Amino acid sequence: MKKTTFFDNKELDHILNEMGALSTTEEKEAYLEAQLKELANLPNSRKKEIQAAARKGMVSTLELASHVNVMHNLQRLGNIISFAYIANEYFKKSKSWIHQRLNGYIVNNKPACFNPEEISTLAMALEDIAKEIQNVAKDLKKTVASERKGITKLKMERRNHD
Repeated sequence: MKKTTFFDNKELDHILNEMGALSTTEEKEAYLEAQLKELANLPNSRKKEIQAAARKGMVSTLELASHVNVMHNLQRLGNIISFAYIANEYFKKSKSWIHQRLNGYIVNNKPACFNPEEISTLAMALEDIAKEIQNVAKDLKKTVASERKGITKLKMERRNHD
């Protein structure tokens, strides 16, 4: 399994990997405190480089968290709606394209994700589908009500006829 790193800076990756190997919260806090003291003694130019790498890593982490949230929400609908239909009708793409993004498959050496514009399009598609489902449900209720009314009328006529 390929190791995922969030930072371009090897020192930060090393610190995070070392911390991850520690078992207790106290050990992790002590290790982190020692590393912070060591980082405090670095020249300002080096601190800025590490800060930039940390910010970039935070952005990657937030993007990943957002993607996981989107995937989780959409996977709940997997057995209810056709994502192949959405891919074709709203994105003009194949069902493979949308499933790569729904499942975070590795494409071109990185996880496939929806970008913000695609998430908006997907939300619009789901709203359109929800409206269509509501319209069909209303029509079905009208059909049942009409049938009941017709059956009741026929029964009344039959009773009056007998």
